[in-house]
Amino acid sequence: YREQEEVKSAMGARYEECKAELEEMRGRSRDLAGKFKVIGGLRHEFEVAEKERISAEEKCRIRDRELEEAREAVKAAKEAERQSEEKAKEDEAEVQRLNEELVGLRDKQLGLQRERATSIKALES
Repeated sequence: YREQEEVKSAMGARYEECKAELEEMRGRSRDLAGKFKVIGGLRHEFEVAEKERISAEEKCRIRDRELEEAREAVKAAKEAERQSEEKAKEDEAEVQRLNEELVGLRDKQLGLQRERATSIKALES
């Protein structure tokens, strides 16, 4: 009987130890579950942040492409302006040359008219 009591007592002690271990494991399990929940939340936040980063990078690539296109357009506009200014200078020089030629022709015409008038007066006299 005494042996049974000792065995019963030992089993009771072992039961209490196992019960304490189980409670400890449950506590750790709750802690781990909480940590996994935090990790899951962090993973979700990371995934959202990663999507935002990818979206921002794509927007930057689009903006960079648009900026490059704008730079090219400005470059082309400056070249067109330069060519236009060059053409305007050439046109201005041509107008000046034609004006000088016109003045020369008018002077020549006036000279011829004077000669004709002089010739007519000479013939009349």
